[in-house]
Amino acid sequence: MTRPSLCLLPFLLAPLIPSAATAQTIRAEEVVSMPGQSPMVVEFAPGIGNTLYIAERTGLILRLVDGQIDPVPFLDITDRVEITGEGGLIGFVFDPDFQSNGFFYVAYTTPTPNGDSVMSRFSVSDPTSATVADPTSETIMFGPFPHDNSGHKSGDLEFGKDGMLYMGFGDGNAAGTLPADPSQMLSDARGSMLRFDVGEPFPHIPADNPFVATPGANPLIWAYGLRNPFRFDIDPISGDLYTGDVGAGGYEEVNRLPSGESGLNFGWNCAEGPDCTTAPSCTCPSPLLRDPIAALAHSPTSPICAVAGGVFVQGGKIPGLENTYIFSDFCSGFLFGLLDPAGSATLVDLSEGFVDSLDRPIRYAVDFEQAPNGDIYFVTLAVSKVWRILAPEEFGTYCASTPNSSGLSASIVASGSTSVAAGDLTLEVTNLPVDAFGFFLVSQSTNFNTFSVGDGNLCVDSPIFRWGPVLDSGPLGQVTRVSDLTDLPPMMTIEPGDTWFFQYWSRDANPVVSSNTSNGASVWFTQ
Repeated sequence: MTRPSLCLLPFLLAPLIPSAATAQTIRAEEVVSMPGQSPMVVEFAPGIGNTLYIAERTGLILRLVDGQIDPVPFLDITDRVEITGEGGLIGFVFDPDFQSNGFFYVAYTTPTPNGDSVMSRFSVSDPTSATVADPTSETIMFGPFPHDNSGHKSGDLEFGKDGMLYMGFGDGNAAGTLPADPSQMLSDARGSMLRFDVGEPFPHIPADNPFVATPGANPLIWAYGLRNPFRFDIDPISGDLYTGDVGAGGYEEVNRLPSGESGLNFGWNCAEGPDCTTAPSCTCPSPLLRDPIAALAHSPTSPICAVAGGVFVQGGKIPGLENTYIFSDFCSGFLFGLLDPAGSATLVDLSEGFVDSLDRPIRYAVDFEQAPNGDIYFVTLAVSKVWRILAPEEFGTYCASTPNSSGLSASIVASGSTSVAAGDLTLEVTNLPVDAFGFFLVSQSTNFNTFSVGDGNLCVDSPIFRWGPVLDSGPLGQVTRVSDLTDLPPMMTIEPGDTWFFQYWSRDANPVVSSNTSNGASVWFTQ
């Protein structure tokens, strides 16, 4: 079984229910809609503020300046780009020394029967403004590389901490039509992570690439055994490279290439995820095959189909997500994070807030990029939009409450400071029945249940903690709790980056002695 084409997947899938709340609940905000266009890559240019560069499959690169698309393209090479199958302009990156040399690089496929792969350098005459590039300045750095079919071209580009340019190159075997998959062939550049020294003359081969002296091997190969490394990113501090690898029938993978380690074999087509395949001429299991740090299993009930976007978050504005590899699935719209990817590589689901304005999962994300100010941007191909990932609301409310015997619905509001260190949180509940006893509930997850005994809705989910003493609403029908966060229930710990949910339960007579609840309040805690 092979993966469906990234560009030809059906765009009408069954409705999905977002996963349970996580400690790092994020939000997504639409930045700009691009109807009729096909955004594929987003990049920031060194030294250019407030400008996001958006590369389209068709061969256009546009500028988003202060929230508006500049109608004049930064680059137009539509005359030399073919978008058949999984082709098009797939990779785009600026040179780290862009401010001094004006160079940037793109990877695309040409108008040939199966779309030859090319990676080229272009330039701008004024890198201090970088408003328009010269399409005649093209210097081909790699290719044209012929393909046997129209799938698995890849072509993502990133500069490493070592100053070398890396390119993910698919195996070109999307339909399984090749007599042998090239991913295990050192003589073939496909199914590999390639490494270029752009400062050296053509063919730009770094002297320390692992197979430079291996007879018959392609000297550009840095690592191999990959199927379709459509997107990858590099930790700017450690230099470690993290790549998604689109799976076949069994698993989606995330692989780690530690800085300085070369010649690694990531297993395809001898292994997929943790499982060995039946591919001929393979030894599996084998200590020579490097396992993925995360493998997401396919199943008949799972909508997961293709790991198509990822970014290594270094710093940023969301506590709890620093030093995390964030990636999404193209079909389902699920968003995941790999916490401590160089160590425990703990997989967490970040999908709860990864929804559009109608609370639908954001599908078809194909590229993520972190801005110099720490914001994370991404683009969706099928729905043609640019988005930004935001931190959770510091104070929020959710979940409707029902009227109590006062004729009103109890309302909870959080205020004070969201800082754990400051220890200054206030919860106030109004519109309660007068002289009613009650107490606060707190949880790190949400749900919605109607009480079978009494009125009201339960807006928090297990495990639920009771916080603090029984309170009296008094003659004004309100209660207030001020906490320095040192009086938490046993086994409850609040950390920066956590989102906690609060609700108030109280006695009521409506019309007989019973109970009722407030709505819910959320607090996203910071440092």
